Amino acid sequence: MSRARVLAQTEVIAAHAEAQLNTFTEARIEGVQVIAEHSTAGDDRVCEICEPLEGQTYSIEEARGRIPVHPNCRCTFRPIIENGRDIELR
Repeated sequence: MSRARVLAQTEVIAAHAEAQLNTFTEARIEGVQVIAEHSTAGDDRVCEICEPLEGQTYSIEEARGRIPVHPNCRCTFRPIIENGRDIELR
């Protein structure tokens, strides 16, 4: 893979991760806290760097800048709702 393609793909992943965190922040409802869970691609290509990060949770601010972990990283964040009852994110 060319250096330019790796750089472009990595920058897209970084922008996507930050946009996800912004969305989690905007989804806040009074009395409910949304945190970010690190999620790998979950396949046999997950690297040894990312594998132990699966399921780690962070506050939104702690999560900023954590993804991508490395060039060509395929990880993402999932929202986790704390202190919420019968609430669904759409």
